[in-house]
Amino acid sequence: MLKNDNVMEDLYLGNNKLEGGVLVAKKVAVENNLSTIKQALEKSGYTVVSPTSKDGGIMACVVMGMDNNLMNIQNTITKAPVIDATGMTPAQVISRIESLQ
Repeated sequence: MLKNDNVMEDLYLGNNKLEGGVLVAKKVAVENNLSTIKQALEKSGYTVVSPTSKDGGIMACVVMGMDNNLMNIQNTITKAPVIDATGMTPAQVISRIESLQ
């Protein structure tokens, strides 16, 4: 018998979340040249896609330098915050993304 009813839910959800009873994957767009950040996000359970991906449900877009093709990213991802990873470690980027939730 489980002492905490949320334990099974936490095991099932992993790094995803429920919104209105629907399982939503945590998806982040990351520039191709940020391989260490991509790897760290994937190890933390995030789905990583390209900033030019047409997939919806992006929770953030990670770029290196805010002048780096920002207009194209904004046209692709309309509501997701853009995180400039310049000078940040992968752990700091993940922390910033988690603070958005």
